[in-house]
Amino acid sequence: LGRTASCSFPVVVQPGRVLKASRILAFGDSITEGKTAAGVSALQALVGCPIPDRPTSYPRVLGDLLASAYPAQTITATNCGVGGETAEDGVV
Repeated sequence: LGRTASCSFPVVVQPGRVLKASRILAFGDSITEGKTAAGVSALQALVGCPIPDRPTSYPRVLGDLLASAYPAQTITATNCGVGGETAEDGVV
C-alpha cells in the first residue's frame, strides 16, 4: 500500500535538582552514631569522628536517601555521633 506516517512532540529537558550544601556533619547521640542493642565498639568511643558508618546510623541512612534523590551530585554525610552525648557536649 506504500503508506507512511510521522508524528512529533516537544521535549523540554529540565536540569537536575541540586542541593546548595553537599557536605553534612551529623552529631548527636546514639541514634546518630548508629548504636544498636549490640552496642558500640571501643574504637568509636576512643576515636570519635569520623569512622566508617554503621548501616543503621542516621548519617548513613540520610546519605543513601539523598544520593537517590540527587543522583547527579556527590553528597557526604559525616558521622560524628557519640552515644550519650548531651546538647551541651554537642556545642563544644
